[in-house]
Amino acid sequence: MRFFREWLNKLVSAYHTHATFVFVYIEEAHATNEWPMPGINDSVCQHTTLQERLAAARKLTNAFEFDPHIHFVLDDMNNSYNITYASWPFRYYIIDGGNVVRKEMPVGDTVSLKELEAWLVDTFGKV
Repeated sequence: MRFFREWLNKLVSAYHTHATFVFVYIEEAHATNEWPMPGINDSVCQHTTLQERLAAARKLTNAFEFDPHIHFVLDDMNNSYNITYASWPFRYYIIDGGNVVRKEMPVGDTVSLKELEAWLVDTFGKV
């Protein structure tokens, strides 16, 4: 997450005046009460209320310094965003003019931001 966050922060810092960056906090991928993995989310259970999801999101944002231009929002407790966009465990989307123009899938346990960076450069130029 640290490498991803650093790369994302660099892109957001460079392009926040051209694009809006939104982080949607969804259900836990490795909640301790559902699919525990040693060393990952060792104290986060699956959320049963929006307040629990908010607390988990705050824990994430407190643990990692994200660029302040990233807008953080929560999926609802029906997981509407996740169901609509199949975002579990982690995805990013490029939405342009109301259309999804790119959906990045994880490879192994990580997601590359190369496609996002290339799209930003192609669309807005090198900043």
